[in-house]
Amino acid sequence: MPTVCTVVTRGHSDDANSFTVDGSSVWLRVSRTGRAFAFHASRDGKKWIFIRLFTLGDEKETDAALVGFMAQSPMGRGVS
Repeated sequence: MPTVCTVVTRGHSDDANSFTVDGSSVWLRVSRTGRAFAFHASRDGKKWIFIRLFTLGDEKETDAALVGFMAQSPMGRGVS
């Protein structure tokens, strides 16, 4: 079943599974205030669920941060 999962890499990567996705879509949001980043997800694009809050290091490292979205299917037929 599709699941919202976040991965943060600070030397090593860690992942955190959040909730399963009913249906065929989910909304994802990344916010940043200073050095802090926050991930939110929504099943309907209206009610947002807090997923994760983190920093990546000092200010110089945070300025070079790369943030993106990806879909994967490690098992099964894939996603559509």
